[in-house]
Amino acid sequence: MNYWWVNQGRTYQHEIPGGYMWSPKLDKLNRHRVAYDSMLLAEPGDCIFSYFRGSINAVGVVMNMARSCPRPDFEFANQYWNEDGWLVDVEFQELSDAFDPKTMLSEYQLLGPALYGPINKQGRVNMEYLYSVPENLGSLYKSACQVDLNEIAVEGLAERDLEMSDDMVDDEDSRLRTRTDIGPTEIRALSLARRGQGFFKKEVAHIEKNCRITGITEQRHLRASHIKPWSQSNDSERLDGSNGLLLSPHVDHLFDRGYLSFKKNGVILKSSTLKPDVVNKWQLDLRMNVGEFTRRQEGFLEYHRDFVFKK
Repeated sequence: MNYWWVNQGRTYQHEIPGGYMWSPKLDKLNRHRVAYDSMLLAEPGDCIFSYFRGSINAVGVVMNMARSCPRPDFEFANQYWNEDGWLVDVEFQELSDAFDPKTMLSEYQLLGPALYGPINKQGRVNMEYLYSVPENLGSLYKSACQVDLNEIAVEGLAERDLEMSDDMVDDEDSRLRTRTDIGPTEIRALSLARRGQGFFKKEVAHIEKNCRITGITEQRHLRASHIKPWSQSNDSERLDGSNGLLLSPHVDHLFDRGYLSFKKNGVILKSSTLKPDVVNKWQLDLRMNVGEFTRRQEGFLEYHRDFVFKK
């Protein structure tokens, strides 16, 4: 396993939830740069430290080798890079407590690379895109970040297996993949969002921390369920974290098909068509209050109550 340091200033908000790193193949003068060529050296299983605003804020695991990919829409940052680039698939996990590598400056000076490293002799961070980090230093950083790389990799494999499984591809998914008005990164994000995964699930997890009915917190056992159905939402609503709940699979089934809904104050609404036997065998307490929802969530819940819930 190799360790890498990536500087993700203006692209952090795109690359972390999107699950990738992207760089141009050549700079504006059509020259190779070590930071760009290094994208071809990142291998599945490698560890990525994401540096943003003075700290390492996320740690990732490389899922696939680099592949050619047009530049994603980075909005205001587009002018700085060529269109043709490399994309590396990375499963990122944001840290609950950011790690400042400058607190281990003496370790870096002892173990860090003498040339082309992420920190210079004055202790300031160099601002190229991607740097290799020596194994012994990378191991210290990993311990300081308190992450389980195996757990991150398993989560990444689960998402990508779901994305690639043939039995999940339907007519709507096929139509999505033939769209020409959005790029491949946006198509992938929307495709995963249909299944409650990827960028959408990460956005929902910023708001919801557990299944409101079962109390399960382990995200690998939860689905990000759209409140306003995917098929009836626009692209923005399909990726809006406020348009989602983290639900256990059986609760997701009931909510998605309108057998359950919620009031803004957390009261559970049960459809008259939901058989008591289902509720009893699944041991669901539908008399509980699941807690209030945000104002933005309530807008989507109102749609669910009006058009999805089977009264």
